[in-house]
Amino acid sequence: MGPMELDDFSRDGVLLTRDLTLLGHGPTDIRHLSRTGALVPLFRGAWTTPSQLTIAPSPREALHRARTIALLRQLAGRVAASHVSAAILHQLPLWQTPLDQVHLTRTGDR
Repeated sequence: MGPMELDDFSRDGVLLTRDLTLLGHGPTDIRHLSRTGALVPLFRGAWTTPSQLTIAPSPREALHRARTIALLRQLAGRVAASHVSAAILHQLPLWQTPLDQVHLTRTGDR
């Protein structure tokens, strides 16, 4: 399965390990897709495709957007995006804003 097919199956531009497993990819396949550039690692257990990094105003914003979405999916219902991360998801303009950290807020009980 090439990058275009992975784009078709990604939800919000993000593929988690569980998504890739459902598509029939094991750890060896995932490592190969990552090494060949078909998948771009976001952090352990989360990837995006190269084409997803071109949809925001800048590659830095696209990468931050993908990381935020991946964390929201992994922590489903327990957190919400906040601060700069929420601004990026809402496509608000940014000006010289550091994007090295994803900002999340807990939404319920600990």
